[in-house]
Amino acid sequence: MHKCSLNFEDKKLEDQFQNEKLQKIRRPVYYATFIFFVLNGMKAILEFVRGTSFKSEINVGFVAVQTIMAVMVLKDQKYIKQALVITNIMSGFLQMNFNEDATAKQEFYSFGNSYALFQAIGYFISDFRDGVIQAISHLTTKIIITSIHSNKVDPLCTSLAITSTFFIVLTIYVSDYNYRKQFLASIQDDVWDKQLPFLVKKPYIKFTHKNTYFNITSCNLIERFAGYKSDYCFGCNAREFLSETKVNNVCLLNKLLNDSILLNTDIEAHLKCFRFNIRVCMYGIEKMNRIVILEKIVTKEKSKQFSFEFRKDLVQTLKQGQQKLKFLQFYNWGIQSCLLINSMQIRSISLIDVISKLNRNYRSYLNPLRLICINKSKLQIRTYSNLIKIYLFQIYHLLIMTQPRSKDTTDAIVKENEEYIEVHLQVRNAREFCDHYSKNIFISQIERVILWERVKINKFHLSEIILFMVKRLIIKLIIEVGSTVAKSFVKAYQQSAKQTGGKPGNPFTEFLNQTMQAANLTHKPMTREEAFKILQLVPEKANPEDIIRVYWRQFHKNDPVKGGSFYLQSMLHNAKCELMRDFPDVNEKEILEKIRKEGESQKGEEEENKDEAKVGEKSEEKKEN
Repeated sequence: MHKCSLNFEDKKLEDQFQNEKLQKIRRPVYYATFIFFVLNGMKAILEFVRGTSFKSEINVGFVAVQTIMAVMVLKDQKYIKQALVITNIMSGFLQMNFNEDATAKQEFYSFGNSYALFQAIGYFISDFRDGVIQAISHLTTKIIITSIHSNKVDPLCTSLAITSTFFIVLTIYVSDYNYRKQFLASIQDDVWDKQLPFLVKKPYIKFTHKNTYFNITSCNLIERFAGYKSDYCFGCNAREFLSETKVNNVCLLNKLLNDSILLNTDIEAHLKCFRFNIRVCMYGIEKMNRIVILEKIVTKEKSKQFSFEFRKDLVQTLKQGQQKLKFLQFYNWGIQSCLLINSMQIRSISLIDVISKLNRNYRSYLNPLRLICINKSKLQIRTYSNLIKIYLFQIYHLLIMTQPRSKDTTDAIVKENEEYIEVHLQVRNAREFCDHYSKNIFISQIERVILWERVKINKFHLSEIILFMVKRLIIKLIIEVGSTVAKSFVKAYQQSAKQTGGKPGNPFTEFLNQTMQAANLTHKPMTREEAFKILQLVPEKANPEDIIRVYWRQFHKNDPVKGGSFYLQSMLHNAKCELMRDFPDVNEKEILEKIRKEGESQKGEEEENKDEAKVGEKSEEKKEN
């Protein structure tokens, strides 16, 4: 931004600023100036009808100029800026339009103040340069007209006019400067919002809040947050995440409102059965802009290492069951649960079929469990099938311990949702059931894996979402397969190198073969700056022949048979390909053939020089003899 004219040095930025100012303030003010057109037209018509001796040439001229400017604005609205400047300058000549004999002094003073206010509006909606032109024009017009009508030059009036014009120009400068600074700040905010996903590269929620008012401004990868629902918009998903997430058993939303959360540090949080780390950052002070970034998702290990305390509690549970209900085959159930508790087999099962089988197996000890489905469905669930069976084993065992035997059946109200299946047991002694439930060692180990959220009294939610475990399995599989392939490739290359024994062959053929191998090994994207650094070339002086020549020399220098690096050869190949994109019409084979011929000619010349040197040495020895 130029310090004197306050214009932006970037022409596109200046055009954008002028367009924004035109849309926000200049166009409405220009339409409001038509009141001058109406007033001056009425004044001219009244003077013409009355036939007074007072001349109305100024009013007619003002109307004519506004008419011409209106036609230009209709063709192109960019002329609104010039139309406002000309209109404001012409308003200074209205001082000549007053009849001193027919106008009272107070009316003259009131009219003068009103026109001065309209002129001030014209100053501040214009750029600094246009505002200075208007202020100087009004100053000159005012001094000249006042001196002509009063037949004298008043030093006090003139100095006061000059002083006020100076302060007006200074105020216009500060106003336009601050307006442009504010425009740059808004542009920077827009650029920041566009670049934020590329800078953070993680799921985040960006919002502003003041007191209890929350405004979600933008989100990135919102579908990766826990509890995401596809039928919700990003704002609803973000608000639900903030309100449902707990940090140290306190709602994240309340912590943000109370400013009791640590900034710029990893914080452990959970939403129902999901565990993850988040980081809260703040930028800006006025609007309290904050960003909640999802750092990583915490998942439990698939293989469980049970402690000695767990084994001890398990033995006590088995003993208590045998003492109280000796006629039950609790021993077999316990052994089966111990064997399957580490099983992570994922399968689709029908909850109706599982309950039917359990009812048949337990009909001697418990009345059948009747399922009452609110919404008609097959109750299909894809989860850890063995863990679900263990969990239902324990539920049936708790029902046997807490429900008195009667002819009535135990009802279970089932409702299938998008993320989970809700099961509500209609037990008679809910308190005793929950007491045994909380003490059961199997349930305490399984529920965090298969439940959507923790049990509430006699109600639990069987989760259908296991994306975290599936993703982890896929990633581990890809890593293991990739490492195995890489090791096999290295061994195969080492064996082929040993078999060749480093025997010299056709250098041109070997060069092409090694180039294809390097291209197949890796082809990562590379920038032009990196390519120039790898080939040690200057961008301004690089040409196709120099690029191929340096590439040929460095590629042979890093031959693995000679003790070089195959990885460096691949990097050289990628650098050459990146730089040769600028020369699509160049035939690389011709340049390589030329380089090969030059190398052969140089070797021939070196051999001839060696032969000549040997002949010279022999002739000198003969002379000495």
